[in-house]
Amino acid sequence: MIPNLLTVSIICPTLRTIEQKVAHAAALQIGTANGMLPPMLSNDFTFTKRLLGIVMLVIGIGGFIAILMIDVLDVGREGGIGPSQRIALGAMILVALIGASLIPLGKRPA
Repeated sequence: MIPNLLTVSIICPTLRTIEQKVAHAAALQIGTANGMLPPMLSNDFTFTKRLLGIVMLVIGIGGFIAILMIDVLDVGREGGIGPSQRIALGAMILVALIGASLIPLGKRPA
């Protein structure tokens, strides 16, 4: 979505001239405000323990569900969950638990 001048005027009422508004709208269009990179692309970005925990929790839960869905959707095969799947399920549970334990640690660097 390309920001128009009305949107920029509402978001940043301190911009006075039309040139400032056009420059700010162009910066928003390419994903940068005031010529700065988004936080994850800047040189001084660090993962916090909370962000790392959320990422690990999502990967653990998603991986667990994906492994179970492999067994559910593979209809032609009999035998249930095998030893490799059990190890993978255990690993996904471990990743999710470690991620959940990192979330309360807050904004300290990981």
